Amino acid sequence: MRCLPLLLSLLCALPVQAAGLPNFSSSFEVITFGATIGTAHKTLHCKQQHCTLTGKAEPEGLAKLFTNKKLWEQSQFTIQDNKLIWHKYLKKKYEDDALEQSVTLIRNTDHVLYVEGKRRFPLNTPIFDALSLPFAISLMQQTGSFPKTLYLQDNNWQDKLSFTEIAQKTTLNGQPTLRFKLQGSHIRAELQLQAKAPYLPVLIDIYNKKHKRHIILKQKREASDAIE
Repeated sequence: MRCLPLLLSLLCALPVQAAGLPNFSSSFEVITFGATIGTAHKTLHCKQQHCTLTGKAEPEGLAKLFTNKKLWEQSQFTIQDNKLIWHKYLKKKYEDDALEQSVTLIRNTDHVLYVEGKRRFPLNTPIFDALSLPFAISLMQQTGSFPKTLYLQDNNWQDKLSFTEIAQKTTLNGQPTLRFKLQGSHIRAELQLQAKAPYLPVLIDIYNKKHKRHIILKQKREASDAIE
C-alpha cells in the first residue's frame, strides 16, 4: 500500500496524448439527386504538424454520357494545440483535360484572399474550407471541444455555421457512426464519423440552399480508412 501514492503520482504525471490525424486514403461515392455520378478519392498526409489533404473526383458509369468534368482540390493546414488551423485551399475544375476554373484561397493576417477573384473576406475563426471541415470536426471530437460557431470559406461567400447536432449515435452500412449537423445561411451540412478514434469521416452531405442541391460523399465499403 505504501507504493500506491507513488503510483498515482506517476500516472498523473504521464502526458495526455495529443489529438492528431493519421495518414488517410479513402474512396467515396459521389451522390446527387439520389444517383451516384462518380467517385471521389481523398488522401491526407501529415508530416509533424503540417498536413496536406488532396481530393480528386470524376464521373463514372452512365454519368460519363452527360459530363466529363473532373475536380482536383487541395487543403493545407497545420495541427496546433489539438486544433486544425487552415492556411490555404486550391481547386481546379476540368472539362476533359481543359482547365475550366482555378480557385486559390489564402489565409492572411487579417483576411482571406480569393486570388483569382481579387476579393477579400474577413478572417473570422475558426475557419475551414469544405475539404478540411470534416477533419477539423474529427479533431474536435477527439478533444471533446466544439466551438459555438465556426466559419466555412468558399470563393463566393463565407458562411457562419453553428452545430445543431453533435455526436449523435447512428449507423451507416451497418457500422456505428457519430452524426453531426451544422446550419448556416448558405448551406446545411451533415457529417458522419467513425464511432471510434480518430473519428475519420465516412459520410459528408452538403446542401446548397441557393441551388437546392445535395452533394453527398459516401465512403465505399471496400475503401481503406487510414494508412501508415
